[in-house]
Amino acid sequence: MTTSTINVKQNSVPTYLTAGITAIATTIPVNELSVFYDSTGALITKGIVISYDNASPNLPEEITITGASGTSGAGNLTGVTRAVNADTYYVSGVLTADGAAQAWPINTNIAPIFSTGIYLGMLSAAPVTGPNSATSGDIATFNGTTGKIIQDGGVPISSLATDANVFHKAVSGEINAETAKGSPVSADVILIEDSANSFSKAKITIGSLPSGSGNVTGPSSSTSGDLVTFNGTTGKIIQDSGIGFGASTTTFLRNDGTWQTPSGGGGSSPWTALTATTDFATTGASTSTITMNTDQTANIKIGTRIKMTFNSATQYGIVSAITSALLTFRGQAITTGSGLLTALSWGDASRNVEITFTFPSYYEGATTSTAINDRQLGASGFLWKGLPVYFVGFDIRNGTADSGGTQAIINSIINGNALSTSNSSSGISISGTSVTSTAVDINATLANTLLSSGQFIEVKITKGTNGDGQTLSVTMEAVNP
Repeated sequence: MTTSTINVKQNSVPTYLTAGITAIATTIPVNELSVFYDSTGALITKGIVISYDNASPNLPEEITITGASGTSGAGNLTGVTRAVNADTYYVSGVLTADGAAQAWPINTNIAPIFSTGIYLGMLSAAPVTGPNSATSGDIATFNGTTGKIIQDGGVPISSLATDANVFHKAVSGEINAETAKGSPVSADVILIEDSANSFSKAKITIGSLPSGSGNVTGPSSSTSGDLVTFNGTTGKIIQDSGIGFGASTTTFLRNDGTWQTPSGGGGSSPWTALTATTDFATTGASTSTITMNTDQTANIKIGTRIKMTFNSATQYGIVSAITSALLTFRGQAITTGSGLLTALSWGDASRNVEITFTFPSYYEGATTSTAINDRQLGASGFLWKGLPVYFVGFDIRNGTADSGGTQAIINSIINGNALSTSNSSSGISISGTSVTSTAVDINATLANTLLSSGQFIEVKITKGTNGDGQTLSVTMEAVNP
């Protein structure tokens, strides 16, 4: 039961009812709404008391609100809950309440004050009790099971961060910092997590580590860069062969399995590999051009042979033009598919192979696929007795053009396969007396461009209009891979 008059707190500003209200009214008219907003502009919803200055201390009524019709001036408090936190008790068997809802007349004072509603919020959680004394920096722990008593845990929090005797899951280098044992023995112990027992911690000895058919023993020492060979027939012992391997060695393996150091040194590759992305773009600029990311004009010239890996297949070509930013080639076409050009090398002069055939006088009297044989330049064609080569194109020119409207069409036949795919694989057309060259109209099957020892070259001639063209020369270009 309240036993003293409730006073307005120091910074509360009172106002008054502008009309009388009943005991069940949920809308209350007041003279000044700004009284019910704090300094931040937030509506004060609890701890509001009607008739806080009443001479009878058990009569003032506490209410809560949810809204107001405005922020200043006369208006209404809305969403009112009446008789909040009223004290209920019995007097002579009659239920009585201090602060009960009742009718209030006009001009009754009303204000937000410190009240039971405010203090209940502050006291809703039971307090926690600490010890009489504690060590500064120690971690606090619960004392008992009530959750309301704490004690000094006796462990300084600084010790958790500086314990040098603990291995941490997320800290690198802790094991590496330990002293290494120079000569481990089979009795030494290793910590493991046992996969057969839910990965619980366990220990094993080095001697108990599993071994199998792949266990190989090496020599006590070796020379860096030497090749490794088996020692004996067990397959479990290897040795230093004494034979070097790599850029600095001059010892090479013969086809019969023996080793030889060639006289005069040697061993450098005739191909110089460029670096994908750094030196060239991996996406073709067109079917016959490659974007260069570094200037290679000092190394690569017109006529230089190139080797490519395109769409996982090897292709060869001959450079027909080059600038600091673009390489143009003749040979098998590429595409502009993204990232398909994965390797590019240029060859030295030893990679260049050329063969020229000349057909004097009138050469196109009739269409033929065996011009070399027909003119007795070689039975069944020209017999190749050299190393395997890949043909990448040919050039043609005649001394006198066909007098008709259509010139002769020429193709190279490599081991029975048409090299140029132009004009339905008939070849490329003579252009007056100018040099005419293939481009990227070369047979797309690499094997069809290959000429090996014992195979034949032929020339196919498709007759022009009048068949009176004279003095044909055909120069075929190939790559020694």
